[in-house]
Amino acid sequence: MNKKTVVYLALVLLVSFITPAQQFDPEGDFRFERIDNGMAIRITGNNGNRAEITIPPSIQGLPVTSIGNSAFYRWSNITSITIPSSVTAIGRWAFRGCNNLTAIHVASDNPNYSSLNGILYDKERRTLIQYPGGRTEIFSIPNSVTAIGDSAFWDGNLTSITIPDSVTAIGEFAFRESGLTSVTMGNRVTSIGRLAFHGCTNLTSITIPDSVTSIGEEAFSSSGITSVTIPGSITSIGRGAFADTALTTINVSPNNPRYSSLDGILYDKERRILIAYPTRRSGSFTIPGSVTSIGAMAFWECSNLTSITIPNNVTSIGETAFYGCTGLTSITIPGSVASIGSRAFSGTHNNLSTVTFGGSNTRLGSDAFPFGFSAVYSNGGAGTYTRPSGGRWVKQ
Repeated sequence: MNKKTVVYLALVLLVSFITPAQQFDPEGDFRFERIDNGMAIRITGNNGNRAEITIPPSIQGLPVTSIGNSAFYRWSNITSITIPSSVTAIGRWAFRGCNNLTAIHVASDNPNYSSLNGILYDKERRTLIQYPGGRTEIFSIPNSVTAIGDSAFWDGNLTSITIPDSVTAIGEFAFRESGLTSVTMGNRVTSIGRLAFHGCTNLTSITIPDSVTSIGEEAFSSSGITSVTIPGSITSIGRGAFADTALTTINVSPNNPRYSSLDGILYDKERRILIAYPTRRSGSFTIPGSVTSIGAMAFWECSNLTSITIPNNVTSIGETAFYGCTGLTSITIPGSVASIGSRAFSGTHNNLSTVTFGGSNTRLGSDAFPFGFSAVYSNGGAGTYTRPSGGRWVKQ
């Protein structure tokens, strides 16, 4: 094969990668790509510095039908966006992190979307899709809305919101890392999505209405809530729903069929599974003898926990159960424990320096303990292991 042929093939290969990739519209400062067999345009980004953005109905003679995922992610200079009637699909996180965005306008003849007072909804205004991140007013959701869309308020500056009785679902990431200090939740909400209020550090209290039946994974994680009561209606709580919060107590309505609390700690109804330990509690804790399983993320980031006693009835410790418990310096695993999930004791840094196993057959998930402990245990079995001066694990 001669040199010219090699160069030609290389160019063909390069073009094959470039053709479907992003292109640039010099007139509108947009990045875009062709979709639908090259017959339509998807906006994928913005290269300009304009504060007021107007999406064109067409580029290079082709209709603009879609705004891609994260297309305007964290474009802080944008203050308003106008969407034409041709756009029938808007991707996830398209306007996330636009912290100066105060208005989203939609052409009145758009078949799929609408706007009201600069807020983006579906056509019938039943789903609130995107609240402009630069707005800081106290906001009441219109009574027509039945669902708050995924990521609708993520990264926003909103401080207070009233959710009407018409709303039945709060989507994933809906209020994640927003500036909320107050939430009034209507009495028809049935589901709170995964990570819905994650990172709302200014939100110190929340009242969960009796209508709610499910709380998604990490729904309130890393928020500022200091107390919570689980109503009798809730039948599903995702892992880590209250992890890394300011909680000192978790209460459960006594008529709840699935969950219970004892001394402010969350368990299943029979108290066989320890589900969540309040993050801001300090000192030592003895797990009740009824418990047979420590749930995933149960003690996540409980850095003030200094000592834990695990009873002989416990047979499993879930993934990341004690992740980030930097106050623990030693742990005893009874022989009854058959399995320890991945990263169960990771994130304890150099502080965890003594581990005692009562048995030799405990299955360890990946990185269940830090610094290569698994390999040492597989050879050593039951006994006490230490890390002198933060070095390698050795069996005593």
